[in-house]
Amino acid sequence: MSRYAVLTMIAACTALSALAQDTQPTTQPVANYIDLYNGFSVRLPQGLDRTNIRSATQLVTWNSRAPRSRAIAWTLAVNRVPLDKSVGIKDQLETLQTTLKDKEQFEIESAEVVKVAGADAIDIKGKATANKKKWWQRQVWVAAGDHYLTWRITGPADGGPEMDKSLTTVLDTLTLIDPKEALAQREKNLQAGAAWLKDLTKEQIEKRLKPAAQQWYQVVEGGKTVGWAVVTFEITKEGFTSNSFVQMTGPQAVAVSVGSQASFDRSTESTTARMRTANDWAIMEQDTLAGGILTCRRPNAKGVLRSVTKEVPQNTYLPLAFQQAMPLLVDQAKPATMSFAINAPNNPKLDVFTVKMEDSQEIAVGDKKVKAARVDVQRAEDQGADAYWIDSATGLVVVNQLSQGSRLVQSSKDEIDKLFPGAKPE
Repeated sequence: MSRYAVLTMIAACTALSALAQDTQPTTQPVANYIDLYNGFSVRLPQGLDRTNIRSATQLVTWNSRAPRSRAIAWTLAVNRVPLDKSVGIKDQLETLQTTLKDKEQFEIESAEVVKVAGADAIDIKGKATANKKKWWQRQVWVAAGDHYLTWRITGPADGGPEMDKSLTTVLDTLTLIDPKEALAQREKNLQAGAAWLKDLTKEQIEKRLKPAAQQWYQVVEGGKTVGWAVVTFEITKEGFTSNSFVQMTGPQAVAVSVGSQASFDRSTESTTARMRTANDWAIMEQDTLAGGILTCRRPNAKGVLRSVTKEVPQNTYLPLAFQQAMPLLVDQAKPATMSFAINAPNNPKLDVFTVKMEDSQEIAVGDKKVKAARVDVQRAEDQGADAYWIDSATGLVVVNQLSQGSRLVQSSKDEIDKLFPGAKPE
């Protein structure tokens, strides 16, 4: 995934996603990837770079990189290949072995029929020759309806054991999805979202955001506080403004600032997102909505801002300020699922934002127990959801469990000052 792939509900999520790009890949899957159109979801190791360059059959590719040099260590690609149901899986295995030997000079180490995600699958391991160099490769062809989902991991000839373990870990999380059912449910969720937006009033927005005028959080990873975040909401005559700032500490310190304003009727919007690493602040994106047209300005490879425009559906479109406020705006007393159209950075199309309200439960926040409602927020259609716990008594977010593993825990300015003297948003 690109460093600037997703602007999250609060800036902390963006910073943590960016931070994950520079960490050592592990075999512990922490990030979801979902493809409704091709019918699968999977959890992936931390630190993989996603490439969305597609071909007629290639769906997605991930690269694992060395932590210091950033050189590609191995590549995992997923393709879609037609499945001939008249040919049995064992016959397909034999045909595939012959093809690999003849056309790809593949030296087969093992080949068998297995079960993956409850479906028949072909599992082949060995060494392939390309550009006069040998590569270790494992291919797993999973039968999914009228096609195979082929999972192919490729890397250095001596890297077989690590790649073998990595792919096994990923495939253990694979879930096959019925695309027709999933897309039909998405349409129902969008209709529910449009109905909710139609009934949302200025008075409701003001009532739910005023208690959250300024909220401080500790960013926690592995039980340790590794940064802090502050989120503010300001009500104006025309709408409201959300500002969020996160600061990660340590050798990979990064800061992200996101400011977004939207009118109550969502007809206008302006957003600026910035990131600061070891050098200086750089603009991640600037968006402006007016007259149903969203103008998006993003830096190219040389840092020069380029503009693209998108037409937005007024009945379902959700500006970034509303996305940041969503866990506070929904009625936690009414379990439901709703979806909305949102801007997708670095993507010519819009994405789908889904929020799901769950029943209340008692959770631990520090040394006390809090009755809280759970709100799951899925910021993009191909990602897993972050979980927010809203204190039933105060209406504030007390814990945010990010899908990539980190947690944001409610804190105070005094507590943050003790941990990070002089902490203040920039």
